[in-house]
Amino acid sequence: MSMRQLMDGRFTLLRPLGRGAMGSVWLSEQRATGREVAIKLMTHELARNEEAVKRFRREARTAAQLRSRHIVQIIDYDVDPSLGPFIAMELLEGEPLSVRLRRDGALPHPEAARIVRQVARALSHAHRAGIVHRDIKPDNIFLQFEEEGPELVKVLDFGLAKIELPPGVPGTQSGCAIGSLSHMSPQQCQGQAVDHRADLWALGVLAFQCMVGRLPFAQLNASEQIVAICRDPIPVPSKLQPNVPPGFDAWTQRALQREPELRFQDATEMALALDMLCKAPRPEEQPAREAESYYVRSEGVTVGPVSNSLLRDGIGTGAMGVSALIWRKGWREWIRADELDGDLVHGFQADEARVEQSLRETAPPPAAGHTWRAGPIDPALIGYANPELVGLGQYYISDGTTTVGPMRATQLLWGAQEERVPRSALVWKDGWDGWRPITDLFPGLWR
Repeated sequence: MSMRQLMDGRFTLLRPLGRGAMGSVWLSEQRATGREVAIKLMTHELARNEEAVKRFRREARTAAQLRSRHIVQIIDYDVDPSLGPFIAMELLEGEPLSVRLRRDGALPHPEAARIVRQVARALSHAHRAGIVHRDIKPDNIFLQFEEEGPELVKVLDFGLAKIELPPGVPGTQSGCAIGSLSHMSPQQCQGQAVDHRADLWALGVLAFQCMVGRLPFAQLNASEQIVAICRDPIPVPSKLQPNVPPGFDAWTQRALQREPELRFQDATEMALALDMLCKAPRPEEQPAREAESYYVRSEGVTVGPVSNSLLRDGIGTGAMGVSALIWRKGWREWIRADELDGDLVHGFQADEARVEQSLRETAPPPAAGHTWRAGPIDPALIGYANPELVGLGQYYISDGTTTVGPMRATQLLWGAQEERVPRSALVWKDGWDGWRPITDLFPGLWR
């Protein structure tokens, strides 16, 4: 294709940036402003396919209505008489995550958590708008180089996105598998209706790739891969990559649950749980506890105690929203993160409010005074304290150093059965007048 103008001289194609099965992307110039943009064109064959054109148009319209720095900005959509449908979008300089993974394999834990965190922000924004991406994979994650600081992560290609329908209204037509097989949830593989939790499965697969350097289900052919996704045991990351952080095995088990109700229910929750695993020092690297220890409550989950430095790091990196609530011994009430001393919150970037103001009236469970003779609670239990699954039983568990909650009794039992909770742990529930030994709750486990 030679250099030419598009749509009454609005854009000029300069040179190709990349090609794929669906079409090509060109470096272009917006004539009115002189701004360099990227133009995405369909192949001539697909341009004659009505369904493909609908998908192309859907990508433009869906992404255009989502305003997030982590979603590629759409500038224009139109149809050129000779070149067919095109999308004009912001020009990105960097590389797809797929290229990074092929070159580097498993990524350093902080880098992997940073990428997942930013993808989660894009997904949370889309999900709040009722939009499910349905094709989250490394090819659709772009790492944009920044002049200062780490890359900015952008989510691309909303061509398979759908509007999430109200409960009781049928979603995706049954029998039609949509998405990229390697990152499809079991429901997508079987052509079932899906909601935003299909994206959360794909995000779990993406995190697995970044941390382990390979796919969790990577069979030789499509039929075997579908069987593996739907039936095979969920891989244990530490058996494939011994250097994954403690607790990532449990995080993966939850992220890749076959039943959507058992997975993480929110992208922000997923990313925060992974972020804390990647930031937590290994036991041999655990520094002496600081005198000032804080409790953090966000989206119904209380975690603590955490040190001043870890709290400051969580706020500074954006892992903790401005309205996360902070408490420490001696304070009369919970305080919003953005109301803390300026030195503590220096560099914080605001995020959407995630916590109800009424939580100010609550307080963490009483301190657990006890002499400990066993190991600590697995920090992965933080990810299991899911407020949407708590129901009537709001339990907290403590090993004298870490307090986690609220969680269901079944989640508590799971932690004990998997030996992620020490035998000497204490449990507290709303309404109790004190902590109780876990051995009193589940005596059969330690007979």
